[in-house]
Amino acid sequence: MDVVRGSIDLRELLPSGGEELDESSPLSSPDLRLLIDRLQVRSLDIKRRVAEYVRDHHRDFADILSRSVDTSSKVDDLAASLATVLRLFDEGPSGRPVDAELRSLVEESRRKRRELAEKKEALRVVRVISDLAERLDAVRGGVEAGRLVEAAGGVRDLQAALSVPDEWKDGGGGIPSRKADPVAFSLLRTQWVECFERLQRVLVEHLDNAVHFESESGRLVVRNQVDGVELQSVLKALDVCFFFLLS
Repeated sequence: MDVVRGSIDLRELLPSGGEELDESSPLSSPDLRLLIDRLQVRSLDIKRRVAEYVRDHHRDFADILSRSVDTSSKVDDLAASLATVLRLFDEGPSGRPVDAELRSLVEESRRKRRELAEKKEALRVVRVISDLAERLDAVRGGVEAGRLVEAAGGVRDLQAALSVPDEWKDGGGGIPSRKADPVAFSLLRTQWVECFERLQRVLVEHLDNAVHFESESGRLVVRNQVDGVELQSVLKALDVCFFFLLS
């Protein structure tokens, strides 16, 4: 706004443009009254121009004031939100600091993950035990049903699956338990030994019944089948067992 810019040169308000004014000497009374009068006129003129400028730019000033009020309101809202956030850091919903709340949530999450991992591992162990128990039942069923070759192969495979140590071959009277293993594994190993010993007895019985020596006639009698089990199957099962014992 040009009307309020710049400065007023008092020389212009004095008679003759102040050409005869001596800066070291005071003004005369007439010149002083004239200067005051002209300053008042100039002041009224400035006020008039300012009023006209404000009137002509009323909408602009109203828009500026409206924006200032809106900005001030937003600043207040932002300050209130910031204060709320800061209060949350000082005191959480439960009355404890937020950092303590976060640490508690992290610890709870870790505990839940550990529990989930333990449950998954337990479920895996249960499935393994169930599968091994079913395979042992199949071996027992194979021995009783005369499927001796199949039963011998099952015993051989289960020895590796159950991690049965070699001590059982030396007649140790059982298999030592392992502290890190579930009790079910020790029971399954014991059942495995029982299955193997039962298979051996059945094979020996069938072999004795299939091959025997007649002392009176001096002949060796070989029967191709005993109780529905072929001698060839007995020999194959014995081969698996002997190979297994010697391995």
